[in-house]
Amino acid sequence: MVDADGSFCNLDNPLNPNSKEKMGIHHGFFEYLNGTPKLRSNKEGEKKEEEKVNKYTEIMRKLVPLFEEYSDYRLYVTGHSLGASLAILFAVEAAGSSIYNVPKPVTCINFASPKVGNVNFRSCFQSLEVQGKIRCIRFVNAGDIIPTLPDRQNFSLCRNLHCQPSVYRHCGPKVILHATGDYEVAYEKDDAETVWKFLREVRYTFGHGIGFVMMIPTLIRFKNFFLTNHGCATYLSRFNMEFAHSDLYLNDIYKREVKVLKMKGKK
Repeated sequence: MVDADGSFCNLDNPLNPNSKEKMGIHHGFFEYLNGTPKLRSNKEGEKKEEEKVNKYTEIMRKLVPLFEEYSDYRLYVTGHSLGASLAILFAVEAAGSSIYNVPKPVTCINFASPKVGNVNFRSCFQSLEVQGKIRCIRFVNAGDIIPTLPDRQNFSLCRNLHCQPSVYRHCGPKVILHATGDYEVAYEKDDAETVWKFLREVRYTFGHGIGFVMMIPTLIRFKNFFLTNHGCATYLSRFNMEFAHSDLYLNDIYKREVKVLKMKGKK
């Protein structure tokens, strides 16, 4: 039930530890990757005397010696759904780490990722992007509701206007994969995924006259359709239609992404 706990862990920004603005990170995701595991018990019920190491530390301790031995190795992190959100979190920690030295940039390629953190987390992520320490591309199937979650933005006008630190935000450029095989790339300035936006897309998909009152019955009636859009098989199928054979590369995407971020910083 990792993704059931949608509250925030408020943490220091690794790029600016003295800042009063804390990074809000999904509590369940953070605890899964960084939480200290409990001591295991043997058959007699006695606690084993072994070092308690979280998953992030365990992975990094295996990776760092490989990078020291093979200087041409690079770090790529990937995942789907919950695995995608953990991949983003792991990539940010690895890219911003002052303890573990890994080659930069750390590249995160994920599919169907939920949102991981708040606007301060995204600001940290964007700083790492501009510094060339991290790259991330998010693949999202059109009709997949999971990337719109968790969504606090639309449920309170007051929250939306005055409580931005408690609103979840996505990180990195996004590639939207359509069932027709077409795809489109969205960048930070025009990338907004919310539940209401998803519902509006459903409205247009099933007819303008359906109205918002009919949304929930429609979602229930076509639940298999939306679940299919979230599945790994559907992502792989759409990915292989056009995007896998295109001339678009991550380096090309990031030339524009960094330009967008730098222009945003000048405002």
